[in-house]
Amino acid sequence: MSKNNKKYGWQIGSELPQLDEHSHTKHLIIADYLKRYVEVYMSNTNIEKLPLTIVDGFAGGGRYRGFDDENVVDGSPFLILKSLKEAEASINNGRKKPRQIQAEYHFIEKEPSHLEFLRHELALSEFSHLLDKTAHLYKGVFAKIAPAIINRIQQRNRSMRAIFILDQYAYKDVPFL
Repeated sequence: MSKNNKKYGWQIGSELPQLDEHSHTKHLIIADYLKRYVEVYMSNTNIEKLPLTIVDGFAGGGRYRGFDDENVVDGSPFLILKSLKEAEASINNGRKKPRQIQAEYHFIEKEPSHLEFLRHELALSEFSHLLDKTAHLYKGVFAKIAPAIINRIQQRNRSMRAIFILDQYAYKDVPFL
């Protein structure tokens, strides 16, 4: 979740920015919400798949220093990916025939070095196989990129089931139309 100040700057090879306590709390709420959303939607055991699009409009670099300055903590892109992976495991617990979350991820970041850092971290992660397949990265401003993603959502499935995470630094970053 990108911020427009020097505190939240990511560059490959540089020290990670430290996550504020209130941002950490927001991240936990987002992760819990995504897991619960899937579990509630899939509570009908006859539903075999969930086509879902997740858009993170202000993705940032994906990693932070924790409060103790020693641990690395996940930012919103990794929390999103891990939450859906955990949710899929949860809905399949004890099942013979697995159910699927057919997720597509769109991570938008306007700062080139932040996006480069996120791509680097994703490439080194357990989610590297998703890059440029179901996990898409965009350099630019959310308001300019969103129409193309919305078009993709409409083409992808009839239900157009999507969750937009727009935790920006300032309200001016998401115009009300």
